Amino acid sequence: MRYTINENMDINRNRIILCKDASFGSNNEDGQNWDFQVSLDRSSSIILNFNSQNYKCVSCEGRLNIKSKNIKNIRIESLSSRKAALIFDSSNVPRYGVEDLIFDQSIGYDRQNNIIVLGNYKFGDELYEFGIGQYVKVLEGEILAVIIRLCE
Repeated sequence: MRYTINENMDINRNRIILCKDASFGSNNEDGQNWDFQVSLDRSSSIILNFNSQNYKCVSCEGRLNIKSKNIKNIRIESLSSRKAALIFDSSNVPRYGVEDLIFDQSIGYDRQNNIIVLGNYKFGDELYEFGIGQYVKVLEGEILAVIIRLCE
């Protein structure tokens, strides 16, 4: 699968809310529907929700198990980014969901800033904010990292 960045499309207006059960998901501020999902890691810690009409990522969801030995404590100093929509670029849209594992499966959590990171956020050039507090790094059609600032 391939992903593109579209700076001419508005970002999704959803904030990602951390729930008491350690799950997180959209507050549905923009009311956009999604009809297929892409899981980026083996444990489905982060799932991207896409709309098949415009192929735009409309929100993220998943689960944050901060007690897991697989999650590293990290510190994110700043998130300098450009605003752009994250687009699923494929002629073959999944019926409901698909697993598209990113190369670096490491998960980090910045407790102080309430930020979860999947992948290598330090590699590559540009960081794009594709939703409120939702960031992605894409290189040659592949997702390198997803960063989510969780709201409470």
